[in-house]
Amino acid sequence: MQDLCIKEKRPCLYLHTKGAVNTRPETEDVRKLWKHEFTKNYQTYFNIVNTDSPQVACPLTGNLGFPWFNGFVTNYQALQKIPAFEPCDDKGIFNQIFRIFKVPVYGVLRNDINWYKYPDSVYEIREIIKNIVKDYE
Repeated sequence: MQDLCIKEKRPCLYLHTKGAVNTRPETEDVRKLWKHEFTKNYQTYFNIVNTDSPQVACPLTGNLGFPWFNGFVTNYQALQKIPAFEPCDDKGIFNQIFRIFKVPVYGVLRNDINWYKYPDSVYEIREIIKNIVKDYE
């Protein structure tokens, strides 16, 4: 998929569904968040990555610059900067890869989550997601 997006110069929606949140209590809420954001608000994400420089847009991020729960839209310029990745069980890959290759990650709903407060940040993010999705269909 990465090669096709680069070849066609198109953005890419990536959802790491295998193992991303399957064992966590917030699984259902995360999937509601993805469904809402990437169907009803998809244009916002595509507008953010519609630039000549590498860019990633995701619902939630913070001071460490990675897409929380590994759902994001990226432009082909960002994909050109990072090595090809295959779907895998390592959900942590996106916690590092964009930082390593200096690809900016923009959080549409939140940009201010302090990951240094772990594990408190995990509890905080669960509450944030619950509050966001409570009014979703």
